[in-house]
Amino acid sequence: MIILVKYKIKIYSNKYANYQKQIKKALQNGLTNKLRIINKQEYLSPLNLQECINIKDTLSKYLYEKLFNWIVQKLNENITPTNQQNDKSLEGEIGLLDIYGFEVFKENGFEQFFINYTNEKLQQLYIQYVFKQEEQIFINEGLKEFIQYLNFTDNKPIINLLDQPPNGIFNILDDICQTKGNNEKFLNKIRQANKNNKHFITPKMASKHTFTIVHSSKGVEYTVNNFTEKKQDSLQNLVVNTLAHSTDALFKIIFQITQDDFQQQQQKGKSLGSKFRNEIQILINQLMVCECHFIRCIKPNDEKKKDLFKTTYLLDQVRSLGVLESIKIGKQSFPIRKSYQQFYRRYAFAAKDFRSWQQMQEQNVDFYALSKELFQNIFKGTNQSGDILLGKGKIFMQNKGLLELEKIYEEKLINLNKIARKFQQAFIGFYLFIKLFYRLKTKNRHKQLKD
Repeated sequence: MIILVKYKIKIYSNKYANYQKQIKKALQNGLTNKLRIINKQEYLSPLNLQECINIKDTLSKYLYEKLFNWIVQKLNENITPTNQQNDKSLEGEIGLLDIYGFEVFKENGFEQFFINYTNEKLQQLYIQYVFKQEEQIFINEGLKEFIQYLNFTDNKPIINLLDQPPNGIFNILDDICQTKGNNEKFLNKIRQANKNNKHFITPKMASKHTFTIVHSSKGVEYTVNNFTEKKQDSLQNLVVNTLAHSTDALFKIIFQITQDDFQQQQQKGKSLGSKFRNEIQILINQLMVCECHFIRCIKPNDEKKKDLFKTTYLLDQVRSLGVLESIKIGKQSFPIRKSYQQFYRRYAFAAKDFRSWQQMQEQNVDFYALSKELFQNIFKGTNQSGDILLGKGKIFMQNKGLLELEKIYEEKLINLNKIARKFQQAFIGFYLFIKLFYRLKTKNRHKQLKD
């Protein structure tokens, strides 16, 4: 087993340190052994194949993360004008958060669990942000007392299932890892703790090593293989020290940062999972104090071809990006909003003092007063359920309120049509009478002339 491990690690280490022969051996030791300190004495304990692969994967993640951060730092330094680099008062920030959406594969593991947790937190942020915007709009429109009627379906129960102590899945995973438990113990404990939770589904076959979370977009089945192992992913100090002492300048900068992070992580006893959750919370806190704009991009196909729309591919994106949930959120508020000018133009025919639209524009009339009077007099009794609100500059309507207005609008049109038809019939009758009258008069005149 040790020979096989060393063979595998030799391949991986060549990718990381092929230009630094002097640290190859130290790197191999760091990837295949664990440094233990017993009675102030250092001992190297060999790791099995899976443990070595986990360390290799963790190293790759840290290398990518630190290199990415270093590139972003350099880009910011380069685009900042020279005369503003030392002026902290001029510092501004534009952040781009690029995330695909919920991941649902044939087999979903630890990584998909983390990605979908992130999406749930961002969906919760979106709901809170939309609600906050709606609150401000209602305050500006003088409708503060109606804020209590703004009801949004929150995904907080799903978030609680994932991270609320003591039965949150993350919390149970932390406990299992601290007691050196395995995946089976973890699975049994979350099943027992959340058996009555409607967002947690246990498979009918108890022997199946899976559980299903009913996310905001859809249900996702997770396989627990390597959950406990990956949760404890952390860099060995032996690996960090080896790379931090590299002679390459960039390598030293990147891994010096990693070494500092590692020491803080060891002091706090944090695993990769805990670190990730803390970073997500920091991100959410930053977004909460920013002015956010949400853009949901949908690709027509995965082949980068024009005029090609794959229906299934589009539908999967609509679901994973939470587009349907966003529409539902909008419908739960007062989604139909019209200015008083738009409102009056639609229903002006029902007003007592009817004037042409051109006349009203020339006279610069007060559409707010006219619309309020129109609403109170003509549509009296249609707003008993509070489906229509009159703000300072707009009228807010729910679908039910609009349907009530349109029903009355159609009834008014029908009545006007009836009146118009009566006038039409009267006019036609009068026209026929006049026509007949003149015909008879002409006939009599001709008769008189003959006589």
